[in-house]
Amino acid sequence: MYKNAEGYRDETACRAIIAVAIEERIKSRKLQEDKNMGTENKTGEVWRTRTVTGTEKIVLVVADHGSLAYVIQLAEEGIHTDIEVNCEGLRYGSSDKMYYVPYRNFEEYLRTVSDEQLADVKNKLAASIGIEPQIVEKEVIREVPTETPSAAVPAEPEKVHDVAEVQELTIRAERAEALLEEYRELYKNVIEKI
Repeated sequence: MYKNAEGYRDETACRAIIAVAIEERIKSRKLQEDKNMGTENKTGEVWRTRTVTGTEKIVLVVADHGSLAYVIQLAEEGIHTDIEVNCEGLRYGSSDKMYYVPYRNFEEYLRTVSDEQLADVKNKLAASIGIEPQIVEKEVIREVPTETPSAAVPAEPEKVHDVAEVQELTIRAERAEALLEEYRELYKNVIEKI
C-alpha cells in the first residue's frame, strides 16, 4: 500500500498510481505493436525476441499470421538439430520443435534467409509432422474451359413429355407467383410506413 505525502496509508493514491502504471504499460505495448505491425510479412526472417520472463531468443519465422508468428528457435548448439542458419555465427534448430511468438515480443531484425533455405526448412517441417514435402511445393493449377462462340448460344430446353410433370411444374410456378405477390404487398406496406 502506498503512502501519501504525510506518510499515511492512502488507498486512493495507491489505486491511482496502479492505474497510471497500467495505462503506461498499455501505451508502450501498443506503441511496440504499431512499430512491429508496420513491417510486412516476416516469413523467412530471423529475429531476436524476448519472452515474458525476459529471456532473449533468436528465432526463424516460418509462418506469419498477423498477430502471431510460428517460429523455430535457433541455438548456438544443439543435439537433435536438422536446420542450420548462419546468423551471428552458425545457429541450429529442430523441425520437431515449433513455437509461436506474439508480435509484441519481436525486438530486433537480424537477417532474411534465402528462398531455397526457407523451402528446405518448410520441407523438413512437413516431413516432421508426416506430410510429404512434395505436397507443400505443388502449385494447384485449375484449367478453365474455353467456350467456343457456338457454345455461347443457348440450346433449346428439354421438352417434357410427361403430363403429370407439366401439371406439377405449373402448380409450383403458380405458388411461387402467389408468394411473390404477397411479398410485394408486404414490401410496399413497409416502404409506406417509412
